Amino acid sequence: MFYDYSITVPAGTLKASPKEVELKLTHGVIHTVRIDFPPGPRGEVNIVLFHREHQLYPNNPEGVFNADNTYISYDDFYELRDGPYSLTARAWSPTADYAHTLHIQVGVIESRIALATLKLALGLEKLLKIVGIKV
Repeated sequence: MFYDYSITVPAGTLKASPKEVELKLTHGVIHTVRIDFPPGPRGEVNIVLFHREHQLYPNNPEGVFNADNTYISYDDFYELRDGPYSLTARAWSPTADYAHTLHIQVGVIESRIALATLKLALGLEKLLKIVGIKV
């Protein structure tokens, strides 16, 4: 399942009072996160994603995502075990002259399917090592 959300960050939004959007998901494993930055923000719009009050993306607590005319995309394996099954996007833009809209996509797969896929990959890795292929 893929979820798609937008967050519009008004010009001059301070980090101390960021714009927030709840990203409602389902139980499962987050396997993909993508944040699209359209042309215009020039790196002046910052965004972080939280699970409850833990900063999840970027992983380092002092980190933020910001860009211009590009997207940030990566794979992950983060299980949402207990409800509420959601993330919170927090964004700010203290030096921006205009409002900017960022797009966030999150891919979630059922936990049992994710674990079966992981077991299959580990088994394949073992098989390759047995036949002498380095992985």
